[in-house]
Amino acid sequence: MQLTIISQTGELVNYSNITSIYPTDIEAEDTETSKTTPLSGIVAHTVSGEKLQLAIFETEEEFEKTWKELEKWLENGNYPIFRID
Repeated sequence: MQLTIISQTGELVNYSNITSIYPTDIEAEDTETSKTTPLSGIVAHTVSGEKLQLAIFETEEEFEKTWKELEKWLENGNYPIFRID
């Protein structure tokens, strides 16, 4: 069964083309105030060496919930599609 991840931006990513998925910390800068806000994200590397931003979360709770759902999806493999909201 082919597995697909749908990123927050709606990009379809074929899981068989992914070499790694990992959490990352991101600093978002407000261009008007130059203040930075720490965010959490999920990134994937592909077999072609491309780095894909799958998701960015404003809260740690949102990140943790999605990360656990992603781990569960990968462990079980019951559904062919995982959508990141």
